[in-house]
Formats: sequence, C-alpha cells, structure tokens
Amino acid sequence: MNPGQRRPRLPALALLLPALLFGGEAAAERPMVVDDAGALTRGDGKVEFGWSRAGRTRGFDLAAGYVPVDDVEISLGLARTRDHAASPDESLRSTSLALKWVPLVLASGVSAGLAYSRQREHAAHAPGNRGETLGLLLSWQLDGGALIHANLGRSHVHQAGPNLRRNTWGLGSELPLAETLTLTLETYGAEHQRPGRQAGMRYRLADGLKLSAALGRCDGERVASLGIVREF
Repeated sequence: MNPGQRRPRLPALALLLPALLFGGEAAAERPMVVDDAGALTRGDGKVEFGWSRAGRTRGFDLAAGYVPVDDVEISLGLARTRDHAASPDESLRSTSLALKWVPLVLASGVSAGLAYSRQREHAAHAPGNRGETLGLLLSWQLDGGALIHANLGRSHVHQAGPNLRRNTWGLGSELPLAETLTLTLETYGAEHQRPGRQAGMRYRLADGLKLSAALGRCDGERVASLGIVREF
C-alpha cells in the first residue's frame, strides 16, 4: 500500500444497523436484530457475550443492560471486529450506549416504546465514524405465546465526507417450539440497501441463562452469530 493511500474502511452498515453487527445495540434480545417493546421491570439486568460474522468481517462483543426505573433500560456495549477482506486486515473497536423506553403495555398484548443509541468507532489508522439511531418499537403477543415485533427508525452516521442519513426498518417474530426453545425469524434493512433476512434459535439452558445462534444474509453478505446471555 502506498503511504498516501487510504486503508479500506469497515462498512458503515455496522453503524446504520447497529444491532446487526458485533454488539451495536444491546437492547435487542439475542439472536434478533429486530428489537422488542417488552415490559421492563425495575432492577432487571443482563450481561451478554457474542461472536458475529458478516462476509469476511468477524468480531466479538460484550454488553450489559440494566433497568434502573420501571420502563427504562440502559445498555452499554463494547466490540472488536476484523475485516479480512482488507489488505492488510483492518481491525476496529467500537463502543455503544443504548436507551429503551417502553411506556405502553396493554392487556391486549400490544406494547410500544422508543429506542435511542449512539455508537463510536475507534480505528487505528483513520478517524472513526460516529452513529446515532432513533427508533419506534412495536410488539404484539399472540395466543399461544408467539410474538411479532416491528421497528421503524432513523439512522445518522457521521463520517469523513458526506454524512449518511437513512430510514431503517425491521419486522420479526418469536415462535415458541418448546418450553425452553424459541425460533426467531426476521427481515430488516435501510434505505438503498438490500434487505437482510435471518433465522435463529434461542435455548434456555437454565433460569436466567440463554444460548442463541442465527444465520442469514444482509446486503448481499452472509451473516451469522452465536451468543450467551445471563439475566438477573
């Protein structure tokens, strides 16, 4: 690489859809990208660790969430990724802060809330991008325990050159297969990008301990994730 030549950057998709890649938005329950508007109880918390892959980009993330007051969840996330498509490999660290507020939970099974998140990249050889998202969360609980979630949001990425502002969306479902096993199906995307599709499984190993895995495609890339969550 010539001294004046810029290194390839990791795709801004990780900031446009922060829940998708490597622990951006810790509020969504693994392995889902689409967030839920579930009821939040004061004192609830969680710690989670995961591995993710998108194309030739791989990474690990660590996140923690806590509900300090009823209906409000605060989440912090750390992630490290490596893009093996770059030459040489490009590594990047990121941090995130997410807030979720769910003021509406009806007896009919409908709930609604808002989610806000901020992400910052920490790159070794170039200024990191910064991103913000604001989204509307809707959830419906059906007879039999199935859940349907819908997200509508707006993403703003601050980067070298023109900033990116895009609308984002997501539609997902959780289908209980057994007392301890749940199937997740979802589709999601942003303006001017091909929609992502993903299927996953969530297994409750013990009270407060869950394992998850998912496979899919997003913007032409294969995506996969593995995760473990400890709730308390």
